[in-house]
Amino acid sequence: MGKASIGAAVFRAPGDDICHFQVVLVGNSDIQSTQAVASVYSSVTGLWGNLVSTALPSKDSGFPTMIYMGMPAVMVGASFYWLLINGDSQGILEFDLDRRSLSCIPMPVEDTDGMGHGNIWVMPAEGGGLGFLFLKCFCAQLWKMKTDCKGVSSWVLGISIDLDKLLSLNSEMDPWIVGFAEDNNVVLLWTSVGVFTVQFESLQFKKLFESTYGWYHYYPFEGVYTADTGIGGGNDEAKLLLNT
Repeated sequence: MGKASIGAAVFRAPGDDICHFQVVLVGNSDIQSTQAVASVYSSVTGLWGNLVSTALPSKDSGFPTMIYMGMPAVMVGASFYWLLINGDSQGILEFDLDRRSLSCIPMPVEDTDGMGHGNIWVMPAEGGGLGFLFLKCFCAQLWKMKTDCKGVSSWVLGISIDLDKLLSLNSEMDPWIVGFAEDNNVVLLWTSVGVFTVQFESLQFKKLFESTYGWYHYYPFEGVYTADTGIGGGNDEAKLLLNT
């Protein structure tokens, strides 16, 4: 196989000095992708922490388990999450910032067409906690991780939505997830008739523009600031121009 996959995320705690941050780096420990490893860089110490690792799930598909590079890390609580793919199976890689630990979370869905086609996206669930959106043809499913009174966690299917009816689609091509605006919990969907924003809890949607052949990943922004030309505030500090 080729190069191992690598994911990263930057974290700065609320109230921390603006110059202080942490970088979480995760990746495969070897070409066979039998383990995932992670390390944290601290701007305070200027050093990388110790490597932590966890075994990656193995399948008989002949494909290694890889971090899906088409989706950025998602932070829920004190953990970062990345999507794992292996043939027609998916999982989630969790890095707990407080415990400095890695673990793999299985997912209750399988995609017979193989991953990498924008049909799944890890996100915060409604009301808090970990969740994900799964597209199967024109059906959108919202899943949420719940923990019972005994501390046992399991996936629960929340709602299922027929996208062709919601968006009035008349297309033979399945929609794809191309982006996610985390603050407003809005998903960007590519369809053959246009790119839409969809807020699944409220079922509000908006067509942004006509689609083109092929599809791409989009990086939605929810606030625009002026450039911060100084350190320490004052007249040089960044100003919020737009917040959506």
